[in-house]
Amino acid sequence: MHTHAMANRRTYPRYRGRVRVQYAVPEAPLKIAFTGDVGPSGCHVVTASPVLPGSRVDLEISLPGGVLVRVRGVVRWAKKVPARLSRLGHGGFGVEFEEVPEPWFKYCLEMQDRAKRLAGQGGGVGDSKTR
Repeated sequence: MHTHAMANRRTYPRYRGRVRVQYAVPEAPLKIAFTGDVGPSGCHVVTASPVLPGSRVDLEISLPGGVLVRVRGVVRWAKKVPARLSRLGHGGFGVEFEEVPEPWFKYCLEMQDRAKRLAGQGGGVGDSKTR
């Protein structure tokens, strides 16, 4: 299954961010995975068992510092890869959140700031350059 659109139609950029996520879809057992990238409106869930596009999914995301974020979203794309490649972060599914909790938004700003620092662009969380 590969339903990842070729054109990137995201409103906001995504940044690398690996945090633990539990996810559930109706009538299926709870699963545990990690994010591959994060953005203010959603994330990539790295898993060998992707959820079908169009499905509603409930997520509980464990942010640094023990903050738990519960969010509901819609799967926008899914990509199944062989198990040996799933550890590299190539497979999984992308979720667009229905509502963005404040702790998630703050985490994404931190990841944006980190990406800019690593790229040598400076900027800090809260600077007008990062919004």
